[in-house]
Amino acid sequence: MTKLLSLLALALLLSGCNGSTLDKTISLTAKKEQFVSTIPIKGELRAAKATPISAPAGIFEPQTIAWLAEENTLIKKGDVVARFDTTKYIHQSEQAQLTIDQVEVSYVTKEKTLNNEKEEIATTMKLITDELILVERFSPEGIEAFSKNEIIDSARNMQYLKARKKHTDWRNKAHEKKSISELSLLDLERQKHTSKLAKYHNAIDKTEVKAPHDGLFVLQKDRHGMKPRVGGSVWPGRKIGSLPEMHELLAKIYILESEAAGLTIGQAVSFSLDAYPEEVIQGALTQIDAIAKAAERESPIKYFGATVAITSNSQNYWHSGLQLRGRVFVTKKDNVISVPSQAIFHDKEIPYVYLNDGRKWSKRKVVTGPNNHAVTEIIAGIDEGDVIALHEPKRW
Repeated sequence: MTKLLSLLALALLLSGCNGSTLDKTISLTAKKEQFVSTIPIKGELRAAKATPISAPAGIFEPQTIAWLAEENTLIKKGDVVARFDTTKYIHQSEQAQLTIDQVEVSYVTKEKTLNNEKEEIATTMKLITDELILVERFSPEGIEAFSKNEIIDSARNMQYLKARKKHTDWRNKAHEKKSISELSLLDLERQKHTSKLAKYHNAIDKTEVKAPHDGLFVLQKDRHGMKPRVGGSVWPGRKIGSLPEMHELLAKIYILESEAAGLTIGQAVSFSLDAYPEEVIQGALTQIDAIAKAAERESPIKYFGATVAITSNSQNYWHSGLQLRGRVFVTKKDNVISVPSQAIFHDKEIPYVYLNDGRKWSKRKVVTGPNNHAVTEIIAGIDEGDVIALHEPKRW
C-alpha cells in the first residue's frame, strides 16, 4: 500500500512538470478604475499686476549696483529701492571739467593773441595809408622841377606803399579766416567735453531709483534664474524688480521639457507652497511658453514656463515670491483599464502583454493610451477580469 502511494505521488509530480511547469509569475487582475496622468511642476507665486522697477535708461553703459533694498520688504512712495555706483562718473566728470577749464584758458589766450595780431595789422594798414596820402600830396607835379632820381624814387615809393597796402589787406582777410577757424576748433573741443560732462552728471543724477508708490519690493530674476545683487552689473532699462499688487496672485511654473508632452491650456493644476505644505491650492493653466529655456547658464536641462490662474480662495499671508511644487493633470478618466507600464512589452514597436488563460501565459496585442510613467491606459486588447503578468513569465 505504501509503495502504491509512493508511485502515485511520483506520477503526479512527473505529470505536473510535463508541458506546464510550476509557474511563479507575479500577476494582477485587470479592473476598471480612475486613471490619472500628471506632470510634476515647480515655481513661485507672482502678482498678476505689478509696477516694474528698472535700471535708469538714458545711460550709455551697464551700471554697477551699489545698494539694493531688501526683498519682500514694504516700500513707501519715494523710498530709494536701488542705488548705483557713482565713483567712476564722479572721476570722469572731474576730468571733463578740468579739460573744459583748460580749453577755456586756451580759448581766452588764443583770442587775445588773435586780437593783438589784428590790432598790429590795423596799425600797419593805417601807417601805410597815411604814407600814401603824404606821397600823393607831395609827389612831383612837374618833371622839370625835379631830378630824374627824385622822380624815380617817388614812383618806386608809391608802388611799394600800394603793394604793402595790398599785402596788408590780404593779411587782414587771412587773419579773419584764421581767427574764425582756430576759435571754432577750440569751441568744438569745449562743446565736446561739455556734452560729456552733461552725460556724466545725468548718470550721477540717475543713480538712485525710487519707488513710484507704496508696495512690497520683489527682485526680478533674469532668464537664467539669477536675481540682481550688490556688485552686479545691469544694462540701462533692464527690469531689476517690481512692486506687485498683492490682491491678485498667479503661479508662474516650470515644467521639464522632457515631461511637457500633452500640456494644453485649461488643464487643472494642484500645488502646495513650500512655506505652507499642508495647504492644497487649485488652479488652471492659462498660458504656456512656445520655447523651452535653460534655467541656469549653459545648463543642458530646459524647462517650459507656464502661467496658472489660481481658483482657490486667496489667503492674506500669501505673497509674491513664495516657492511652490505640484502637478498638472494632463489626463483624468473614470472607469478605464490601466496596468503598470512595466507589464507592457514591445515586439517591433507593437505593444503586448502576457495574458493567463487559466492554463498558460500567452502574448496578447494591446492598444495603449496615455501614461503617467507608472501606469498606462489600455484602450483595447484586454477586458476587466483578465489576469496579466507584471513581468515576462519564467518557468522553474
